[in-house]
Amino acid sequence: MELTLRMQEIYFLGKRLNGDHLNYSYIAAMPEISQRRAVIEQECEEALEKCGAVEENLLGELTVRPEAAAFLHPLFFGDYESELMLENTSTHDNIHWMFHREMTEDGPRWLAAEWNGETVRFTSDMERVEAKLQPLLRPGSGAGTELSDAEITDQISEVLLLKNLDADGEPLVILYMMVNGCWYEQTENEKNRPVPPEEFRQEAWNLLQGGENGWHTVI
Repeated sequence: MELTLRMQEIYFLGKRLNGDHLNYSYIAAMPEISQRRAVIEQECEEALEKCGAVEENLLGELTVRPEAAAFLHPLFFGDYESELMLENTSTHDNIHWMFHREMTEDGPRWLAAEWNGETVRFTSDMERVEAKLQPLLRPGSGAGTELSDAEITDQISEVLLLKNLDADGEPLVILYMMVNGCWYEQTENEKNRPVPPEEFRQEAWNLLQGGENGWHTVI
């Protein structure tokens, strides 16, 4: 299943499902709704009915379809979230993904969110998602050499931000910079550390997938 939704539609569904939480990134990207709340809610209802996320019951009330509710459950009730943001410094193209995990009796359930301007495409086809992520998380051509801040700044081709958050802990944020085909990590003391390819691969995939409860075994 896949759903493409606007931010306000995501928020509307979360309210209808009495969700436990919604990552603030979605709320921050919403347009201002306080002045036109009734109109926007009506627009959301029409859009969600059209895409099959909600349906009208026998009383004429709109309810979230069971398959849509189950599909989006990790978004509103999950225990682990991670995020990937990649920017090409030459073209200023941006790639933005978020990942939501819910632990169940049958194991982890994952939902991936691909951001595209004002909309987000949700999918649970993690094999397809992984194929898209592989070139973004390429390990680099080598370990790199020590470079000064000025050298790093002048030669950055890509900036990669990885972030995760579990239900009980503080967020972990890692900033990587691609310089001459090698990844560098900005450490807590703002030093730029060259990252060996295998270390980058392990660290990046572990962060996105939440360790042993990930969606696949690429690492």
